[in-house]
Amino acid sequence: MKIKSFLVYVILLSFLSGYSQKEDSYGLKILFSGMIEDHKIDYQKSKKESRIIVSRLVSNSSSSEKDYLKMKELIAENKKDALRKVIQITEKYKEYERDTLYIESENSLEKTVTDFVQNWKRIKNEMELKPDNRLILDGYGVVIFLKTNELNYDHISARSPSSTSHPEIFDLISKMKAFYKKKAENPILE
Repeated sequence: MKIKSFLVYVILLSFLSGYSQKEDSYGLKILFSGMIEDHKIDYQKSKKESRIIVSRLVSNSSSSEKDYLKMKELIAENKKDALRKVIQITEKYKEYERDTLYIESENSLEKTVTDFVQNWKRIKNEMELKPDNRLILDGYGVVIFLKTNELNYDHISARSPSSTSHPEIFDLISKMKAFYKKKAENPILE
C-alpha cells in the first residue's frame, strides 16, 4: 500500500511539474540596430502577467576608454556570453524613450511569442545549419535574447530578416510591431 501511495505521489508530482513548465516566466529581448532601425522590444512573461516594452533610441554617447577596451577584450575572447556583455556596456551610453503595454492572456501575440520560445532550439539549430549568405548593403541587424526563469541566456542573430530568409523571426517581429502599433495610444515606433 505504501508503494502504491508513493507511486501515485511521484506521478502526481511529475504531472504538476510538467504542467507548471507551461507557466514558466521568460524574457525575450529583441535589439534592432542599423541605419533603418535602432530600437528594442522586450517581451516579459510571468505567471501573473505579460507585457511588451518598446524602447526607441533618443541619444547615444561615446563610451569611455575603459569600457571601449573592455568591449574589445570581450570580442577578442569570443566567449559564449561576450555579445550580451558587450551590449550591456553599450546600453549604458544610450538613452531611450519607453512605452509599456500589458497584454491580456489568451492573446494571439502571447501565443506567437510562446510558440517562438518553445521552438527556440530548433530555430537556432536551423540557422546554424543553414547560415544566411545574402549580401546586404543597407539593412539592420537583429539580436534576440532569451532569458528563462532558470537565468539561462541564449541569443540568435539575423541580418535584415525577411519572410524568406528568416520566416519565424520575421513573423515574430512583424506581429510584435503590429500589436504594439495597434494597441498603443501614442506609438513611439513608426
